[in-house]
Amino acid sequence: MYDPETYWIERGKTYEERFVRRAAHASQEEAILAALEGKGYRSILEVGCGFGRIGALLIKKVPVDYLGIDPSPDQAIAAAKRLGIDFTPEEEVSFRASTGWEVTRETRAGTRAIRCVSLEDFVAEPQAAADLVVAVEVLMHQPPETVGAFAETLRRQSRRYVLTADWDVPVAGRIAPWNFLHDYPSILGPVKRTAAGPRQGVYVGRGLAR
Repeated sequence: MYDPETYWIERGKTYEERFVRRAAHASQEEAILAALEGKGYRSILEVGCGFGRIGALLIKKVPVDYLGIDPSPDQAIAAAKRLGIDFTPEEEVSFRASTGWEVTRETRAGTRAIRCVSLEDFVAEPQAAADLVVAVEVLMHQPPETVGAFAETLRRQSRRYVLTADWDVPVAGRIAPWNFLHDYPSILGPVKRTAAGPRQGVYVGRGLAR
């Protein structure tokens, strides 16, 4: 039976080295930046930050405090390195064998932090609220029975905006067991969709935190 956390912890061990940048990724990144144009925010929480591809893009846009979280120790370590956060070889060995850790770097443009936390803990014990909460290709990997609660947690963590990017157009043939097509407006509340290539949408809605 598919379990998102188990799947991504295992896949995260080799995800970055197997990643091949394609035109679809460029289209996705352009759509994300376009959707955020004119939005005011000074802090970002990225849920499912992976190896830092989107986080590195976002912190170049404006001076912000950034916190990325991911359940995969390997992905979180890769994201920290991409954001220029230093740690010792001994710390890296320890980090790869556990969750529940955080590394931080202070810069003139804002705080950079990566936290390795389980998805269960994220939903049960929400992280620090931010102006903008981002989840790229995260909800599409949540099963129908959990995606609603997960989306609600994203909204409760955001003081202003929630941005998600997921495949939302049906495809021919069988869908992989770790991918799901959801009705995103119904689980995210009122949203604006921006097309990100032929099969993916970027959604921006309002947060619930105050």
